[in-house]
Amino acid sequence: MKSAVRPLLAIAMLAAASTGTASASPRAESTYYVSVGDSAAAGFEPIGRFSHGYANQLYREVREEIPGLRLTKLGCPGETTDTMIKGGICQYQMGSQLRQAVAFLQAHRGHVEFITIDIGANDWLDACFDGILIDPECTKEILPDVAAGLHTILGRLRAAAPGVPIVGMSYWDPFLGFWVLAPTHGPDIARQDEAAEEVVNAGLLDAYKDDGATVADVAGPDFFDSANFSDMVWTEKWGKIPVNVAKACAWTWFCSAHYTLDPHPNTVGY
Repeated sequence: MKSAVRPLLAIAMLAAASTGTASASPRAESTYYVSVGDSAAAGFEPIGRFSHGYANQLYREVREEIPGLRLTKLGCPGETTDTMIKGGICQYQMGSQLRQAVAFLQAHRGHVEFITIDIGANDWLDACFDGILIDPECTKEILPDVAAGLHTILGRLRAAAPGVPIVGMSYWDPFLGFWVLAPTHGPDIARQDEAAEEVVNAGLLDAYKDDGATVADVAGPDFFDSANFSDMVWTEKWGKIPVNVAKACAWTWFCSAHYTLDPHPNTVGY
């Protein structure tokens, strides 16, 4: 999805105001792109691949323009804002992903080009998703806690890397795939889940902006166009369906034959 990767690249690079596994100390000839967050930041795909995520693709684009750039990926599948701060899912030398990121940023101060982050989806879905429907009231109730956790994370990242651009993102909506997969009431399910998704994305984007981060609106019209039920497209498999449903099915594993209902993007989606 080269055309979709380039806007994120542009956001990161135009916002710049300063200058595998992290090395122990800074190297003068190297600078770093640091990626933190959940399974999307890790680049997870259900086929067991982690090397085609958005961080990897963005890195391959940017390194042509920034000689010596290196990628440090710290994302953890299943991570929530709480576990990112406190630890408990993935193993980190410093005990949690946030502490690991802060230690890396401090050790490489002046050598970090930019940071990308996605976090909060697991907080929300763990609490509000029953496997089919997302509870809209639960979504509204949990959002302040998610925003507070994100505020803590961004504050510590910014303190460890003052002046370094941070780019956050909204989330795509894989559950639009219920439109074609649910045997009954598929469109109703897709619409309810998307309405809840809009609420949580608005909250996340507000939190990023409040903390001075730039945002890539992945759910927006330039990417997954998740709210667009109006424009219809023809698909060979499902016939005429809304464009947002078509993109969700084409760009994630959710509608795939072998990994049905897996919400993660495929390589094209990333």
